[in-house]
Amino acid sequence: MKLNKRAYALSTGIILGVAILVLTLVFLIFNHEGEQLAKLHKLFIGYQVTWWGAVLGLLWGFIYGVIGGWIFAWLYNKLEK
Repeated sequence: MKLNKRAYALSTGIILGVAILVLTLVFLIFNHEGEQLAKLHKLFIGYQVTWWGAVLGLLWGFIYGVIGGWIFAWLYNKLEK
């Protein structure tokens, strides 16, 4: 069974982006310091544990998810033969 690279990449990007958004919002709503989550600023340019950072995390998570999902689907299709 072959994976559709575009569909897999989009779904992975949406899931990763929303996960980072929700995690950041949970940290903000429950007033956690977010020391571990703040380390994402090394990977996501401009990311902070703030409301604006949640939006940036959504965007960066989507981008990284799309790239990683596409690579995974491509590799899976190559090795599946």
